[in-house]
Amino acid sequence: MKNTFLIIGLLFLISACNKNEPKFIDKPSDELVKYVVHLSGLKTTEYSKYINDEFIEVTTYFDYDSVIERITKNTADEETSKTVYYMGPNGVADSSVSYNYITQGYDIYQATYEYTDGFLIEINAVSMTDGNPVEVHILRTIEDENVVSLYVKEPSGCTDHYSYNNEINKIDLGFYNGIIGKASKNLKVHTFWNSGCPCSPSSAPATSVYKYETDNNGFVIREIETYTPCYHTTDPGTVTRTISTTTYEYHLNLKGD
Repeated sequence: MKNTFLIIGLLFLISACNKNEPKFIDKPSDELVKYVVHLSGLKTTEYSKYINDEFIEVTTYFDYDSVIERITKNTADEETSKTVYYMGPNGVADSSVSYNYITQGYDIYQATYEYTDGFLIEINAVSMTDGNPVEVHILRTIEDENVVSLYVKEPSGCTDHYSYNNEINKIDLGFYNGIIGKASKNLKVHTFWNSGCPCSPSSAPATSVYKYETDNNGFVIREIETYTPCYHTTDPGTVTRTISTTTYEYHLNLKGD
């Protein structure tokens, strides 16, 4: 009888432990994103976005020395967004104004930037939709020439945390061309969001893990992201991890193609 109770107790403990471990299901995204990037040296002059081989939009840079414009157009050649960067004497933007055109009216995002050793560390901005202003205050932490955290002080109070591998990041995959400071030196391999944002404190934080394929020049040609959403630690159940693939194709000297 004593052994029977012991076995039942062990089974109960195992069941309780298993209850706290989620069952993961991997689901590939049904969207394959591709960027066709035109370069002048290591700077992007234009890039086009495709989803499942269907052209979605194109973004082009116009450099007027003290002002750089970044303009995105859709398949109908209509301007959908525009950012005007006002460049300072150190070769980075002091401020910018962004316009995101929507069906009725548009969003405006006005920002000023602060730097340390060429890295962007602070953004102070005002975002306006239909004339309603929202203050935005973002702080970034730099370690070993990589952005290791991004803290959205206003309005959300969220923090993103990043870690990196030892591979050199040859091209800024955000396509900012150094306009708002240096890109991280290495390739990002892990992101997690602090507990309680965007999920409850009792949840495991959402995470993303990245894998890369590079060409002979060290440029990233394929990025695979596995995203795990927040889940309750007490009773997680089944958790679906989304696997997204992004590919990159590079062309030199846009005007000569």
